[in-house]
Amino acid sequence: LMAALLGLPMLLLYDRKQNNSILNLQLFSSAQFRITAVISFGMGIYQSSLVFLPKMSVELFKVTPSEASFMLLPLVLSTAIIPPVSGWILDKSGSRIIVFSGLVITAISLVLFSLMLNNLWVFYAAEIGLGTGLAIRASLKYIVLGEAGQMTKAASLGMLVIFISTGQLTGAAIIGGIISGAGSTSDFGQAFLLLAILTSILAALAVLLKSRQAEIKR
Repeated sequence: LMAALLGLPMLLLYDRKQNNSILNLQLFSSAQFRITAVISFGMGIYQSSLVFLPKMSVELFKVTPSEASFMLLPLVLSTAIIPPVSGWILDKSGSRIIVFSGLVITAISLVLFSLMLNNLWVFYAAEIGLGTGLAIRASLKYIVLGEAGQMTKAASLGMLVIFISTGQLTGAAIIGGIISGAGSTSDFGQAFLLLAILTSILAALAVLLKSRQAEIKR
């Protein structure tokens, strides 16, 4: 992380001199794009928690690793069912309500995970909520495409992927560091509580996104 922070200014200076830069800095002139970039990075961080759910299941419910993998089916199903529904709502009500509600549901789910309750139904409900939160990715794409010009749409989507991927790497490192501290289930609770706080901040930030009327006028 320190190397990335030190290298970022050099990357930005280099990009300013290129005709086809990796990061199109002009896009950051849009407040809508800046907010979406931060939310995308945060989404990547909480998305990285999926990697640790099977191990958490093993420790909580004393199941085998294979059984723990099958216990992720509610999350998988929610990621398949929710996106079409959120797409319909997006057409009707705009992206802000989708992003905000998805982040709120995710924050609640992460709080449930942090409680480390030995209740299978609560665990499954939290999984479904987390899967619902992942559905905001389509809305984030919708936002950046709307903010980008005709010649920068592909670049804007590429930057969105960079933000999410960077968040995933950062989140995996942070969560893994917390969990490896003592190697007990209590560390899972601390990690998920931290993610819940982060996601709550992102939900508050999502309120600043454009309304449906403003999106239509652009």
